[in-house]
Amino acid sequence: MDVVVQGTTAYIAGDTYGEGTSGPIRGTAQVAAVDIVTRRLLWREEIKPDWQSYESLYVVGNLLYAMGRRPRGAWFAYDLTTRTIVMEGDLGGYGQFNGVDGRVFSWVHWTNDICELPTVPGREVTTLYDNVPRGWYNNPAFNFTPDGRSTWGMLGMDLARFPLPEK
Repeated sequence: MDVVVQGTTAYIAGDTYGEGTSGPIRGTAQVAAVDIVTRRLLWREEIKPDWQSYESLYVVGNLLYAMGRRPRGAWFAYDLTTRTIVMEGDLGGYGQFNGVDGRVFSWVHWTNDICELPTVPGREVTTLYDNVPRGWYNNPAFNFTPDGRSTWGMLGMDLARFPLPEK
């Protein structure tokens, strides 16, 4: 479903629905880490036993952010050092994670919100733009400006720039 690379490690999100199948072919979706230099599998895990599909991944520092498709809108931050979930919540839909300058953002269908996720446990998700009119056929996508202060995206059928608040 998604792959994100940090350094020489690729993190890959799986799904339980196989291509061309009518239903799940396994019980729980997996996440794996692969060394892209040696092509060796570092680990593969069923992090959340009730998840059937991942939608998006993002890594910042030692945190792997995962967004669910099944369950829709659920998310968690997984500490890659301790191999434990340190934060989790619900975004109300699925879409894309991305980030800039050590920050993590989500943009999801269903609620059409652009949010900033915490990078420190105990902090809250901050909604930056609420109910952005849909203009995406597939998942919304971030296109950050070179200075990281804004992202380009769709506002209905119009191209729009969304300023991001300063840290």
